[in-house]
Formats: sequence, C-alpha cells, structure tokens
Amino acid sequence: MKLHFIKVKQCARQSFYKSLIQPIVDYACVIWGTTSQYNQDRILRLQKYAARVILNSKCPQDVPSSELFYKLNWMTINQRIDYFTYILMYKTINKSSPNYLYNRFEYVKDKHQINTRSAANGNLFIPKLSSKTG
Repeated sequence: MKLHFIKVKQCARQSFYKSLIQPIVDYACVIWGTTSQYNQDRILRLQKYAARVILNSKCPQDVPSSELFYKLNWMTINQRIDYFTYILMYKTINKSSPNYLYNRFEYVKDKHQINTRSAANGNLFIPKLSSKTG
C-alpha cells in the first residue's frame, strides 16, 4: 500500500486519511475511551503508520511520532478521546444533547439544600459506587 502513495502528493495523502480513516476513528471516540489500553494502542499504531506514510518517512526510527503528529497538526487517539468526551459533556450540561443524556446527571444543589461551594459552583453529583458484588 505504501508504494502506491509515494507518487501521490502529501496534501492528497493527508486529505485521504482525514476523509476516510479519521472519521471512522472519531465516530466512536467516546466509546474508545472505555476500551482496553491494548485496543487504544492499536489505533495509535494506525495513526503513527498513517503519519509516516503521509510524510513519506523512510524508516520508523528516523523521526519520533510526536514530531510527525506536530507537523500534521494531529491529536493522538488519547487526546481525541478526551476532546470528544469534553464536547459530549459540554453539550450534555448545556442541554444541546438528547434529554436522556442530560437526565442521567444530577447537580449537587439538587441533592441537598446546604449552601456549599460545590452546590454554588454548579458541580455535578458523583455517586459513590458500591464494591459489593452479589
């Protein structure tokens, strides 16, 4: 596959990646955040390989992948997972997402009538999970 891309201009290779591969990764990016580290590493390897093909890097060891990502102005899969999770939370808190998502969250001020900093700042209530299984 790499031999065919050598003859294609760099901007076309990057456009190919951004239009066909990146959307597939981004589509379920929030879900990828809960997958195993092994699966996240597999996606990161895909990103690294694509970056090396786009920039026509001859040898995998000649340039660190962080420099390749910087040159292409890309985020790593972990950064993309965080980014899309933050966007989802922002939309949920501001009622721009479906109601079923908004209704899953409770504010501290709705849990008690005590005037605390958490209630005044609009913090979300984080329930304590039971470690008992049964």
